[in-house]
Amino acid sequence: ASMDGKPAARQEIAVTSDRYVQTELFLRHDDTLEGFRLWRPDDPALYDLRIETLVDGAIADQVDTYFGMRKIEIILGCVTLNNSPLYQRLVLDQGYWPDGLLTAPSDDALRRDVELTLAMGYNGARKHQKFEDPRYLYWADKLGYICWGEMASWGIEPAHPHTMNIFLREWLEVVDRDFSAPCIVGWCPY
Repeated sequence: ASMDGKPAARQEIAVTSDRYVQTELFLRHDDTLEGFRLWRPDDPALYDLRIETLVDGAIADQVDTYFGMRKIEIILGCVTLNNSPLYQRLVLDQGYWPDGLLTAPSDDALRRDVELTLAMGYNGARKHQKFEDPRYLYWADKLGYICWGEMASWGIEPAHPHTMNIFLREWLEVVDRDFSAPCIVGWCPY
């Protein structure tokens, strides 16, 4: 892990099996969070993360990604970000595009959508009745734009209880996909 090109943490793990391996990697910084730069709207600090697989000392595979460190909490009825009150000036964004309905025409359009909303004085969006494209969340992470993740509402139909199972499966997939986006500060399932 690195910040602005400077190493922040490193971990190595030996894999001794050619079978599927699942493990958790923990990045430690002197076993405390002190020294980490925290993500917040006015300073959307993101760490670069490189994961490499070495075979006989040579890189066989490599993934580059990012992460942000932040804490969301409710203290005495107030939403806080990194222990400071977070005033949310949000738009209710349905995410429609004139030429693609729910699909943005380009990555630049997603970035520009976030930039325009910030320029209007808002600091985020509640994505209304849709889970957003991962590239939108990337730009929100990068530009310091907070988001509420939301799922489309199907209504509650007692005559068709199997719809709840379908909804829960899809909802859990959405949360699993997006839970680590630093920009997401809340979830709205209905």
